[in-house]
Amino acid sequence: MNKTGRWTFNDKGNEYWENDDFETRNDAIEAAFADEDFVKENVYKEDHGDYMLPIATGEIKQPKICDEIDLEDSVIDYIQSHHGDNYGEYGCEYLDNVTKEQRNELNELLTKVIDEWATRNGLQPSHYLIENTEEDDYLIDEGQALVWALESGVGK
Repeated sequence: MNKTGRWTFNDKGNEYWENDDFETRNDAIEAAFADEDFVKENVYKEDHGDYMLPIATGEIKQPKICDEIDLEDSVIDYIQSHHGDNYGEYGCEYLDNVTKEQRNELNELLTKVIDEWATRNGLQPSHYLIENTEEDDYLIDEGQALVWALESGVGK
């Protein structure tokens, strides 16, 4: 499943985003509050006594297998090298006249075929980028914060 456009949460300053994904940023924030381990590990007590929970949220951008790759240049270069190696100097000039429009057409066709192949074989990337990040500290309920703080040693 492509997760692009979904949201996740993390502790502030951590570059590894490994939590579940959610429909909206607010859903991700609610999930962070509901994750007792996350809260216990991240809750802190401010000098004036409030308990705060720092949460980073971000939008997932999952790439497709051919995102931002100019396939046509690689393929044309390979074909030209092959013809030059196997058919002499005249082969080196083969495909020198390919127009920008023809290159774009070739890139679209190659991208479509490789994307379909990757999807059919379960080979689309599972890694992703996190964009539109926000980091905020949220005030948490004093009663629940006290339970979590006592269990995790916060504020001692």
